[in-house]
Amino acid sequence: MMKNTSSSTSEMLKKLNDEKPKFHGPSQESIGSENYAIRQPVLEWMANHIPKGGKTLETGCGYTTVILSMLSKNHTTISPFSKEHVLIRQWCHDHDISTEHVQFIAKISQDVLPTLNCKGLDFVLIDGDHAFPGPFIDWYYTADKIKVGGYVAVDDTQIPTGKILRDFLFKETKRWVLEIEIGKTAIFKRVGKSSVAQNVHWMEQPFCEIPNENSEQVKKILSKLKQDYNITSFPIKEIIAGKKPFRKIRTMLQREVHDWTLVPYLKAQSSFNLSLIELLELVISDLQKQDDETI
Repeated sequence: MMKNTSSSTSEMLKKLNDEKPKFHGPSQESIGSENYAIRQPVLEWMANHIPKGGKTLETGCGYTTVILSMLSKNHTTISPFSKEHVLIRQWCHDHDISTEHVQFIAKISQDVLPTLNCKGLDFVLIDGDHAFPGPFIDWYYTADKIKVGGYVAVDDTQIPTGKILRDFLFKETKRWVLEIEIGKTAIFKRVGKSSVAQNVHWMEQPFCEIPNENSEQVKKILSKLKQDYNITSFPIKEIIAGKKPFRKIRTMLQREVHDWTLVPYLKAQSSFNLSLIELLELVISDLQKQDDETI
């Protein structure tokens, strides 16, 4: 068995690059005909940053399985094709790399992860099923099992599912920080101590903020309300940034304006059929109408 030292990992990276073993294929029958290896710089980053003797997990398998087998004391790889696992095991055996501590699970990751006991992970690689919603399910059921200071790597961010997950994590600055981006692989470090996936309300996730369209138009409307109708405490910047829900905006309007009612607009907008702009335009229209009647 080869020891997990920096030099041996470097040597194995070179052998993988030189020999280019083929572990994959477009179909079960053709497994062993293709090489879908992750980029060499990503493997090098893994070798230099994942703690030796740690606990790791990946969805998908390949050259990463070889390196993680060398680095980890406990590694789990989940992919549906057992023949890929046989080829990886054989290559590792031929190069004196032990896989006795590696759990190969030949199933679809979405079927395995919800009940898999894998707490205390130092590193997770999401590189299995790229079809929607595969990567999100893989992340959801592993994220909270990653240690604070541990990493999650999202591969193939050129594919829309990978890109969405990458973009989501990029905005989760209270829970994750982007450690490095290497080509089409984004690696994030967990910084949040409380739950980072499960039981997190959508309003706590920056990615889910509802942006106000046509912010310049909104700004003009709000400014008009403030100037013409003496509404002095309107938080214009917060509303434009989408940080004030409609119900709070309605409450503020009702509190500021005492000579008319919002009832028709509350009913019309209760099912979110009206945009913020439409609601505010109705408000101004009604106020102008009352002004005309007064004259």
